[in-house]
Amino acid sequence: MAELAYKSMSIWKELEMDSGTSLRTMSGLLNFGDTTMGADTPEGSHSRFSACIMKETKYLLGTLMGPIANLENLNMPFRKSMCLT
Repeated sequence: MAELAYKSMSIWKELEMDSGTSLRTMSGLLNFGDTTMGADTPEGSHSRFSACIMKETKYLLGTLMGPIANLENLNMPFRKSMCLT
């Protein structure tokens, strides 16, 4: 899904240029919480798809860390900071 959304960005940009108006608002995303929460869900590390992805990356899908694998695979810039208190 992330790849499809990424590829659609150029189409949206073209539509904006043709229409002369902004059609989307790009905003940031802040995730916070337990980075392992969700690892034992169907979307997490126990699914067949997640198991394949986990062999290629250190991030557990279905957790707050899961989207990082998509960002890295798509070469999209992001900033990761870990604040432990």
